[in-house]
Amino acid sequence: VAATLQPTVISFKVNAPAVPAGIKSFSVDGVLAGVTTENVLGKVKIIDNRGRELSDLSAMGDYYLGFKKNATTSHFTLNAPAGAVNGTVDNTVTLIKLSELAGKTLTFTAAGAAVDNYVTEAYTVAIYKGKEGNNAVAGSETGFNLTIADLKKLSGFALSIPEFAYGAADNAGYNNVKVIVTGRAANGSSVRVTDAQFEIRDTAGIADNANKTLTPNLVAARLAKEGNITDTVTAVVNNGAGERVSKNIVISQEAPVAVKVEANSGELAAAALMANPKNTVLYALAIYDRYTVEANNVLPSSDAVKKSLMGIRLVSSSSSDITTNWNNTTNIEIKGAKAGDIITLQITFDKGVNGTFNFKLK
Repeated sequence: VAATLQPTVISFKVNAPAVPAGIKSFSVDGVLAGVTTENVLGKVKIIDNRGRELSDLSAMGDYYLGFKKNATTSHFTLNAPAGAVNGTVDNTVTLIKLSELAGKTLTFTAAGAAVDNYVTEAYTVAIYKGKEGNNAVAGSETGFNLTIADLKKLSGFALSIPEFAYGAADNAGYNNVKVIVTGRAANGSSVRVTDAQFEIRDTAGIADNANKTLTPNLVAARLAKEGNITDTVTAVVNNGAGERVSKNIVISQEAPVAVKVEANSGELAAAALMANPKNTVLYALAIYDRYTVEANNVLPSSDAVKKSLMGIRLVSSSSSDITTNWNNTTNIEIKGAKAGDIITLQITFDKGVNGTFNFKLK
């Protein structure tokens, strides 16, 4: 009987690991002479080998984002964050761990000498495996130019402010929205104008021209009676022509709700995790809402949006010593965690936004 049995074939699908394979988007505005760019790391989005954006880079400790100058010119100085290293084989490459991008700042400072119209400096950014600096991941390289321009030669000015501002009285973390003005150089590059070179005004009375910021909670009392307010913000660029550019912003009291969650770090302190699991996990995350626009100084993870946390669930751990007392709630307890353990947590926020993150304990 056994000889007549046919072998059974079981088909199953194996998904390729979500290793970083490319840079989805990257941009950086040029600046005027002697000025420093905004943080460029916040504009880097990483995709995996299946074309998906990786929102959790906490497990990518052996992969690095590398910046390399293409020539020996010295128009810009790269300001690397703490922890960045130069490649051990190609030391002209500055490397930052992918797992640390969310918590780091990298900028470029332009030389202070006057320029005629504009000058550029070429760089290449890529994903690297390991710290050698000579083995970029195929297809991940992206070239970009940094521009220094003369203010009087700029045109096509644009005003950058968020579409929505949180106008409640208790909006700590959402005030002082930075107003950004950019112009176009002759080569088409976007160049950021310094605060001293423009004035701002608005219709709702929230503009602080001295600091070039908007303070939404100044209209909180009126907002409670009238609902959402549309504010028209205008910048006047003092480039010799006094060019004006305007944009509308909606000031609202609608409470912040998480729309996206990323890991700030790939590590958690074991002692802190056991002492206060909720706060330790929250501070390891960047929690974005519709008011969050980092370029405009509205940072993620404000206390208001942290309140929308609904649950934390242990998906897996590398140690059987770790025990938990929770059921996808914020009332949680963790025991037995120690340095070197690896845990995977699922974090859920109001309205169903969630993320699954890997953390190494230290």
